[in-house]
Amino acid sequence: MSDSDPEHFSRLGVAVVRASPAPAISDQSAHARLHALLEVARNDLADFCVEPIVVAASPNRFNDIYWFNWRAIRLGTFFTEHHDSCAPFNYERDLQAGPEKARQARKVLDRLESQHWRDLFADSFSLAWHDQVLALVQQDGLHWLVFAGSNLSEENHVFALGNWPITYIGECIDRFDWEMQQSPPLRFQLLED
Repeated sequence: MSDSDPEHFSRLGVAVVRASPAPAISDQSAHARLHALLEVARNDLADFCVEPIVVAASPNRFNDIYWFNWRAIRLGTFFTEHHDSCAPFNYERDLQAGPEKARQARKVLDRLESQHWRDLFADSFSLAWHDQVLALVQQDGLHWLVFAGSNLSEENHVFALGNWPITYIGECIDRFDWEMQQSPPLRFQLLED
């Protein structure tokens, strides 16, 4: 396990499940561009002085009806998602009625999307998109990048953001797209004794 970001490791204080083989950087140029985008985004989110914060997107999130382009925002206790018509959330209405910082978080997510953060992530780590969700998380004063399956894929990869490079830490609990509504939203799979 790399110690390139010891603050993240020391804060965990537990042994987490790790993928084998662990995701590793395969495209340095894409990684540098992704890191720069995420640095701006995490600084913007840190200014909100609210936790937790999650901005997430998926090109093919599974929802038991069909596959679709999905977005979600969690800001403290506020949550909304761009979902199918059967969902209890109305993304646009919820954001209009919600806190101003939720609308600012949406701008962060929209900017990441317009700059192709998902493609840069996939290129950086040579990971293919199926049904996974990519999320930027601010929790307990730390920033994380989560790449987790929403149905068929088994990835639940969590990466530490902060120091260079973006560092794989371990696996989170399955279905982060659902878990992001829980408190705390990001929880790790732990090794059994």
